[in-house]
Amino acid sequence: TKERVDGVEAALGAYQEEAGIAMDRERDLVYHWIAGTFALLCCVIALGGIVAHARALARPEVQRKILALLWMPPIYALCCWCSLLFPPYAPLLAVGRDAYEAYAIWA
Repeated sequence: TKERVDGVEAALGAYQEEAGIAMDRERDLVYHWIAGTFALLCCVIALGGIVAHARALARPEVQRKILALLWMPPIYALCCWCSLLFPPYAPLLAVGRDAYEAYAIWA
């Protein structure tokens, strides 16, 4: 009977570990969906402003700077979302995001 109890305890431990891993995956999936939804929403809102400014270029020298700034939220949102999806590439994405920020400030 001691062997049976040990066997059941081992099986229960394995089941708990597998269930924990599955729950972690589901939690991460929910996080990715939420982040992706808001990143997409950010892109849609920002693109509305970008299109509005691009259609009415009354003062191109000023609006070019505004357009550079309007591109920042979608770039930030997509970089952050991709960093969640692909953690090993997060430093590379941060460099790209920071490079665009430098360009937008310079422009």
